[in-house]
Amino acid sequence: MKQKLLDIIKKVPAGLRRACFAVWVAGCVLLAIVTLFAGIGGMIDPRIIAIPAILAMSLPGWLGANVVTAIINLWVARRVSVVQWIVCLLSIGGFNAYCPLNVFHSEEVAPADSAFLFKVMTINTFGFHDDEDIYPDNTNRTASQIIHSGADLVFVQEIGFLSDMPIRHLTHEQIDSIGEIYPYTMFNDEKMVGILSRYPLTWVELPQPEQNYSGFEAAKLIVNDVELLAVSVHLQSLGLNEEDKLIFHQMTSGDSDVSWRSGSRQLYRKVAGAMRQRADQAALLEDALDGIDRQATLLAGDFNDINGCYAMRILGRQGLKDTYSAVGVGPVVTYHADRFYFNIDHIMFGGDIKPVDIRVGDIKSSDHYPVFATYLIPRHGASTHEK
Repeated sequence: MKQKLLDIIKKVPAGLRRACFAVWVAGCVLLAIVTLFAGIGGMIDPRIIAIPAILAMSLPGWLGANVVTAIINLWVARRVSVVQWIVCLLSIGGFNAYCPLNVFHSEEVAPADSAFLFKVMTINTFGFHDDEDIYPDNTNRTASQIIHSGADLVFVQEIGFLSDMPIRHLTHEQIDSIGEIYPYTMFNDEKMVGILSRYPLTWVELPQPEQNYSGFEAAKLIVNDVELLAVSVHLQSLGLNEEDKLIFHQMTSGDSDVSWRSGSRQLYRKVAGAMRQRADQAALLEDALDGIDRQATLLAGDFNDINGCYAMRILGRQGLKDTYSAVGVGPVVTYHADRFYFNIDHIMFGGDIKPVDIRVGDIKSSDHYPVFATYLIPRHGASTHEK
C-alpha cells in the first residue's frame, strides 16, 4: 500500500509536488502559530489585543489539529513537526486549565476533622426562570437545588432579593426553607448578586463596576476561628442580542445565508468588548481586595469567561487559585445555552483553606449548571493574614 502511494506521488509533476508541499508546510506553521496564541491566550491582556483570548476558548480544537498534523509531519516535514511539538508543550498550561488531570489527587480528611469540612455552592439563578419549563410539584427547581445542596455558603447571581415569584413557581414554602437553612444573607439588588450563609455575615463594602448587572457582593464570616472573606461575583456578559445569537447559530450550522466575514466581525466586537470590560472589572476588584485583611478567601460566581482567562489571572495576583484546576478532573461545561458550551462559573480560593473536591450539577433549570465544592478549614486560624 505504501509503495503504491509512493508510485502515485512520483507520477505527480515535480513542480506541483513542491507547490503542494509548500502549501502544506505553510498551513502547518500557521496552525502552530494559532495554537500557540490559543494556548497562552489567557496570559495576554485583552485590552491590548483580544484575539488570543478568543482563540483560547477553542484551544482543544486547535491543539487537536496541531497534534494530528505534527504526527503526519514526522514523515512529511520533520522540522515542522518539531516546532509543532514545542508549541504543544508551551500550550500545556492552557490545556490544563481546560482539562485538569488531577486523577491522583486525594485530600486525606481524618474523621476527627470532618466538622471542619466547609461546603459551598455557586449558581447563576437565571432569575429563577426555568430554562426547560419544568416545575415538579409546582415548585422551582433552582430553589430546590439550593435547599438540598447541603452547602454552608451559597453564592448567587442574577437575583437581587428573595421573594415569592408565582409566575416562576418559586413558592412561599421554598423561600421559608431557604431562610431557615440560610438565616444570614447579603444581596446587592442593583448588581443582582448575593450570598446565603449558615454563619453570621459582616458586610464588606466593595467598589462596583459601572456596567449594569455586573458587580460584587462581599462579606466576612468566622469558620473555625478562621476569618473568611466571601465574594460573589458576576462579571460582564457577552451581551449578545437575539440577532447575534441567530448569526452564531447560522454560522455553527453551516448556513450559507450568513456571511462568515460580517458575522464574525459583529460577534468579535461584542466578545472582545466584553473581555476588555471583564479585565477592568477584575482589576477593580483586585485593587479592593488588596486592602482587606483576611485569613482565607472564597471568590465565586459567573465569570462569563473560561478558566485561565485574563480576569482570573488578575485576581490570582491576590494569591487566589482556581478550585477546579486544583482538584478537578477532565473538561466540564457550566453554561449550556445558545451553543456556548463553556466552563464559565468558577470558585477561587486562597489562604487558610484547602480544596477537597469539586463537581458540576446536571439539572438544567438555569442556563448555568450549579457548581459545588468542599474545602478543609483548619481548627485554628493562621497567625498571619492574607492581603
